[in-house]
Amino acid sequence: QGEWYFDPVNKKMYLYSSIDPNSMKTEASAFASTFMASNQSYFSIENIEFKGSFKTNINILNSSYMEMKNNIISESGGEAVFFVDCSNINYDKNTIINTNSNALGFYNCKNIIANSNEIHNVGLRSGMGKGYTGVNMYYQMQNCTFESNIIDSVGYNGIFFGGDSITIRNNVITNFCMTLDDGAGLYTGGDGILKFHNRTLQNNLVMNGIGACNGTDDPDYTAAEGIYMDDITTNVEIINNTIAYSSRGIFIHNSNNISIIGNTLYSNKTQILFVHDNIAPKYPITNCNVNGNNFFSK
Repeated sequence: QGEWYFDPVNKKMYLYSSIDPNSMKTEASAFASTFMASNQSYFSIENIEFKGSFKTNINILNSSYMEMKNNIISESGGEAVFFVDCSNINYDKNTIINTNSNALGFYNCKNIIANSNEIHNVGLRSGMGKGYTGVNMYYQMQNCTFESNIIDSVGYNGIFFGGDSITIRNNVITNFCMTLDDGAGLYTGGDGILKFHNRTLQNNLVMNGIGACNGTDDPDYTAAEGIYMDDITTNVEIINNTIAYSSRGIFIHNSNNISIIGNTLYSNKTQILFVHDNIAPKYPITNCNVNGNNFFSK
C-alpha cells in the first residue's frame, strides 16, 4: 500500500493503492530546499513552517549571528536543517518531524546554543537517507551547548558530537538505533589525529535503545548503547545521567581520560562495559574516574 514509482521518460508517477487515490491527498516535493542562505549575517527565522524538500530542507552556509526560533520543519527528503561553516547561532524552540536523513546537522561550526527543541521520526525508512541521526555535530565544532531538547524515534544516534568545549545537558533521548545498529543515544569517536577537550554530558535521560539486528548473522544481538565512547575518544565527563533499557548503559571502547560520576544505569542488558581490543591497540583504557554511580538490573 502506498508504493510508488516515477517514470522519468514519460513524466508520470504510478501509485499502488487498494483504494481510490482520488480520495486521498498526495503530495510531492518540487524543490531541493525550502530555504537557503549563504554568506549572510544578523538575521532571524521565526514562526514559519517549512514543509517538503527532496534534499536539505533548510541549508545555511558560511553565515553568522543568526537565530532560528519557533519554526516547524517537516517532510524532508534529505536532512532537515544543516549549517556549514557557521558561527554564533541560537537555535531555540524549533520542531523537526519526519526527515529521511539527519534532523539537525552542524559542520565546522562554533558558538552554538540549541535549547528546548523537539526532534521526532528521523531516518525510519531503511535505505531512504544518507544519515539517520537526530543531532549530528561533525568533528570541527567549538563552544556548543545543547540543553533541554527532546529527541524521540531516531534511526541511528540520538546525538553524535565531536569537537571542543561541547556541553550536552538536560536532554531527553528515547527510542534510538531503530534502523541502524552499533550506535547510541549519545555517541562520539575519535580519528587518532585531532584531540578534543572539555566535553560534558550531564543530567540527560536516555532510554530505549531499540537495535536493528534483522538480517544479521546474530539476530538476538543488539548494539544500541545509552552512552558510547567509541574508538580513540578522550576527555569527556559523563555526570548524573540516567540510562535505561538499552544494550549497554555506558560503553567505553578503546578510549581514555573519561569521568563517569553520579550516573544511574538500570535495566540495560549490561550496565557498564569497558573494552580494549585490536581495533585500536594503541589506545588502552586509562585514566578513567568511575565514582558514585548506581548500576542495577531487575
